[in-house]
Amino acid sequence: MDRSSKADPQSAQTQDILELSPQESYHTHKEALRDIVANDHFGGGEEQVPEEIVDQWVAVMEPGSKIPLPNNIRGFYGGSLKASIPIEVARGSYKHIIYESVDKEKVNKYARRMLIALSVLNVDVLVEEEPVLGATALWHKALAQVRLRDCNGSLGVTLQQYGAVRPKVNLKDFKMPQPTRLKTRLMSVAQELDEYATLDTLNAWLPNS
Repeated sequence: MDRSSKADPQSAQTQDILELSPQESYHTHKEALRDIVANDHFGGGEEQVPEEIVDQWVAVMEPGSKIPLPNNIRGFYGGSLKASIPIEVARGSYKHIIYESVDKEKVNKYARRMLIALSVLNVDVLVEEEPVLGATALWHKALAQVRLRDCNGSLGVTLQQYGAVRPKVNLKDFKMPQPTRLKTRLMSVAQELDEYATLDTLNAWLPNS
C-alpha cells in the first residue's frame, strides 16, 4: 500500500512547520516524513521500497539520533552524512516542482514537503558547526519558501541567514550560488508564480544587485 494513504503532508500548515523545534517537528510530522522518504526520495510506495528501509531513513533523521552511519560515506560537499540526509530528502520533493509554475496546488504540496524534511535540522547550529551544510540547507529552504505565499516573511529571514553564511563557504558559484545569483533565480520563480509580495521581499534583499 502506498504510504500516501497514511499521511497527508500537504495538510501541514507552513507556520506550524517553521515554528516547531526540530525535535517537535520530527515527532509531529513523523508519518509525513515516512511518506516523503518513500514517495519523493525513493520514488514509490512499499511495493518498490521495503518498509524497513524507509523506517531506517526516518529514524536516522530524528534530531539527536545516535544510529551509527557508514564511516566511508560523506554527505554533501564532504560534510556530515546525518545532516545531509534531510537535505537529500528535500531534494526529492524539489524535483517535482523545479520546473512547475502552472499547477499551484502541486507547487504548494511539494514545497511544504521540502520544508517538513528540512525542519528536522537545527540550521542555526549547523551554520556555526558546518557552514557549508548550513548554507546548503538555507539554499533549499529558500527554494521552498519562495513558492509559498505564506512564507513571504520567513523567506526574508532565510535570505539574510544565507547571505551571512555564504562567504564562509569555499565553493564555486556553480556548485552553490552566490547571493546575487540565488536572488536572480528566486525572482524568476516568483515572477512565474505571480507572487508579487515575494518579489518585494527579494528586491529588498541585496537592493543594489
